[in-house]
Amino acid sequence: MQDKETYRIGIVLTNFMSYTPSGILEEISKVFREQGHITLYTETNGNLEDERKAISYLVEETDGLIIMSCAKDYSEIEDVLPDSFPAVFLLSYPRNCRKSVIIENDYSAIYQGILSLSNQNFRKIACVIENPDTLVGQSYLKAYEDALNAIGQPLGKNMIIEIDDFTSMNPTKIFSQIIASGAEAVFCTSSALTVSLSDCLIYYNHNINNKPIPLLGYGVSDVSIASFLSIDLISHSVAEFANLAFQTLIYCIRHPNETVQKERVLQLKGTLQMHKYNGLNIAED
Repeated sequence: MQDKETYRIGIVLTNFMSYTPSGILEEISKVFREQGHITLYTETNGNLEDERKAISYLVEETDGLIIMSCAKDYSEIEDVLPDSFPAVFLLSYPRNCRKSVIIENDYSAIYQGILSLSNQNFRKIACVIENPDTLVGQSYLKAYEDALNAIGQPLGKNMIIEIDDFTSMNPTKIFSQIIASGAEAVFCTSSALTVSLSDCLIYYNHNINNKPIPLLGYGVSDVSIASFLSIDLISHSVAEFANLAFQTLIYCIRHPNETVQKERVLQLKGTLQMHKYNGLNIAED
């Protein structure tokens, strides 16, 4: 570890593509840059060993880390991430994490979004999810399954479509799976998945021979990824995430001996934006 500040911040990502549509990477870089820091990104492609190598290297080269982790339990990376080293887990984190964590708390928004689709007579709702075995992935599935139970809709395992590697995902193939499952609506658990499936949705919904399929997806309120679509959107402010990540990590750097930085989960709630569907995929607010 460095003996004096380098003003370098390391950012460990599972993959760039999953976070690019939301604009969160650009916003984080901007916030740190405005305060005199530079950000160093590394991508692990969801490979645990690559994540371990990245953390080990960046611990020696930076003042602190922001980590979007693919680890399922903290024990998988704790030997390369010293307790004394400032680090913040963002949007995804392992079980038994001993660092500060910043996540989305969207249980209510997901639950209400699915109930709204049900009230519009869309009851067979597919869920497209990346990294379902993580704590964050499990929280999405919990809200999804609870909402299905509330509307009396059995959970069909073919309705949960898991994405193992987003970088090699074929959106057309995934959408074909959705159609084959008999789904009447789709819930995407990230902005990247929402963007990737939007083109397929537009093409399908504008065929007059098809019953239109609504989409409950993720976006950002700062720069709407779906301003031209009538989709239901759970949106977050990228600026809030970036500023909170900056403040939390800088606090950890300035106060390395304070235990308050450990096991601290900070949650940001999204806003649910709903639309009605008129069969042409045009918004009717």
